[in-house]
Amino acid sequence: MNRIQQLSYEKDFYLAFMRAKGDEFQRLFEKLMQKAHQNDFMACCPWGNLGDRKNDGYLSSTRTLFQCYAPNELAAKKTIKKIHEGFQGALKYWEEYFDEWTFVHNAPDGRLGPDLIKSASRTSPTKSEA
Repeated sequence: MNRIQQLSYEKDFYLAFMRAKGDEFQRLFEKLMQKAHQNDFMACCPWGNLGDRKNDGYLSSTRTLFQCYAPNELAAKKTIKKIHEGFQGALKYWEEYFDEWTFVHNAPDGRLGPDLIKSASRTSPTKSEA
């Protein structure tokens, strides 16, 4: 692949990433993970009134559970609530299956505010928030 092709692919990805919100962002994440990890990544779809039980994808080789969140705007209070509810819900249904929990978001530059980082860093299967 030459440099022009690479730049074209990067531009296409950037546009897809910036446009994807909500379920569309989760589908983009699933496509990328399935390409990168082939048979190792499992996407979890909502199932009737059970939903997805706070599982937006699972990487079995690393025992990593993912939660996707892609609103139009990342508001600190709402995002912290989503992190907390997502992690606690994941523990309820999946604790024995994962060692790592990863919050996947759509902040355009990949950066989060300090309160969001603090909230997300408190999440691990071995210690839960009070």
